[in-house]
Amino acid sequence: GGGRPRPQSRPRPPTFFGRPSGGSGGVRGTGGCGGGNEPNHQFDGKDYLVSWKLRCTSFTQSAGESFCRANGMRPISLDSAAKEREFLGLVGRENQKYFWTGGKVNGQNISWPSGRSYNNVNWSNTGGANRAQP
Repeated sequence: GGGRPRPQSRPRPPTFFGRPSGGSGGVRGTGGCGGGNEPNHQFDGKDYLVSWKLRCTSFTQSAGESFCRANGMRPISLDSAAKEREFLGLVGRENQKYFWTGGKVNGQNISWPSGRSYNNVNWSNTGGANRAQP
């Protein structure tokens, strides 16, 4: 399954995949569910940080975004069919119910942190709110 950001501030299990944000990456901390974590997944020549591999599985949307920033990353953009297949497949293989992305939905359009346009995501039928996504 997949998920999308919601404006509510409810705790939700598995969160963000991050990808490098560019620039200095900010101050690094000591790891765990804060800053200081190194990427733990590679796809298409890029590094990502998968939060549940660190046992960090309960974030609100804003806390997930903060987690990404604290690790010098930004929330993931599912902005291509290949990336969608990779990360939705990873969620399924690793038995995660859903996760946060960096997408912001406005009507039928999704705005991704990457700036790319991709609206054909195969969203979960249940998601974290037990209703169809997005």
